[in-house]
Amino acid sequence: MGQALRQVGKRLCSARIVVMGLAYKKNINDPRESPAIKIIEELANLGADVRVYDPFVPSIRTKAGEFTSVGSVEEALSGAECAVFLVDHDVFRGISVETVKGLMASPVIVDGKNLFAGGEGIVYLGIGKGSY
Repeated sequence: MGQALRQVGKRLCSARIVVMGLAYKKNINDPRESPAIKIIEELANLGADVRVYDPFVPSIRTKAGEFTSVGSVEEALSGAECAVFLVDHDVFRGISVETVKGLMASPVIVDGKNLFAGGEGIVYLGIGKGSY
């Protein structure tokens, strides 16, 4: 993730990063055992400005504090420098590359659920399927 941010001239420390998906699997409201907890803690410990969004989970408690979900995909992505997609909620499948580019300050996507194919104008890191 740090390398992807460097491609757009950003550093992980103080980067505005949005974690998309707090539940442990799609379309449910249970965050127990969610990988988001450790990822949020690590990002916060590294100095990132972390925002979270999940349409099913209103907030999540971590060792770095409690994080409350913003109200919409648009609010989550607006001004973000990196978006980390951890859950394949149906609502995330409808997000287009154009929407990402239009809302984010720097469109760096870390995709843990094969939601995107990459695309022109975004820095894309597809976890588990290679990068473009």
